[in-house]
Amino acid sequence: MQIFFFWSKTLVKLTLSNGCRIKYVPKKEGFVIFPSLKSLSLGDVAICHAHFDNLMASCPGLEEVFIRNGDGQPFPPSWTGLVSGDFMKRLVIYSHVPKYTNFYKKEEVWLDTVNLVYFDYSSYVSNFYVMCDMDSLVEARLDLRLWESTIQYDDYDDDYFPMNDFRTFGNVSHLLGAIGRNVKTLHLSSDSLEAIYFCCNFYVMFNNLVTLSFESHKDKGWQGVPPLLKNAPNLQTLVIKGLVHRVTGRCGNVCPCFHLKLSRVSCLTTMPVKVLEISGYGGTRREIQQMRHFLGKLKCLELVKIGVQQEADNNDLRLNLMALPRLSSKCNIQFI
Repeated sequence: MQIFFFWSKTLVKLTLSNGCRIKYVPKKEGFVIFPSLKSLSLGDVAICHAHFDNLMASCPGLEEVFIRNGDGQPFPPSWTGLVSGDFMKRLVIYSHVPKYTNFYKKEEVWLDTVNLVYFDYSSYVSNFYVMCDMDSLVEARLDLRLWESTIQYDDYDDDYFPMNDFRTFGNVSHLLGAIGRNVKTLHLSSDSLEAIYFCCNFYVMFNNLVTLSFESHKDKGWQGVPPLLKNAPNLQTLVIKGLVHRVTGRCGNVCPCFHLKLSRVSCLTTMPVKVLEISGYGGTRREIQQMRHFLGKLKCLELVKIGVQQEADNNDLRLNLMALPRLSSKCNIQFI
């Protein structure tokens, strides 16, 4: 379907689905296409970057924007990297077009969204995040993917920083800095943990962060976790989706599988975390070691919630966990 754009004074919600080709969006100073539009959803549409920017500029009252550039689309990502809106409260961006990885390597992202409350961003890491204004942000979800595989870094540890070469991996420093200023709830994919380690040249403070949630993957390390925990002095709830992760040179000091010659005092000992929630728990030897590490280091724990895999032996699993020593005398274990 080809669209030569229209305009409306009363339209409040607009969705352009996959397959749409937007041929023309007028650009004229002071001309607004949709003055009343509050919600805009863009699927895998074909639109040149200039017309995309014209469209966004012609909807000054937007409160929520959903952008999707999916894996299967045959054309480059339509999103230009620019989102701006004084009234925008909710922004969801999904941009995964691996055929055009070079696009992300050149892309600069500008997010001028001072009143944004919720941010869900899933994309390859961009070359640079020039301006990110998110002073009102409450909750963020990040799924940041690297351009290149990190498999060649078989034993990366805290003393080695390949992230210094941003030409290889991109740079998320300013994005994290903007999110970290006020965010209270942060969700991270396993890919995002790698992006934080490889693509951030300074450690961001998360002074208002209360809940941190992250996913694990057997091929992804936890090296990005320690700087998050160390710089979240008010963290109350830690949610981990799966404990099995890639063993690196040290995995960060939140994990017991580091080499002893590199061991240091764990950052967990100073954490104010009261609630620890684990899902996908299978009761393997590595998982038991990890739980022993958590229970023996987190001194403020009051509640541990464990979600058990269906195929696990629940009776032995529960007995093994309940028998582990706990640093906090207030700590209760609950199976969910």
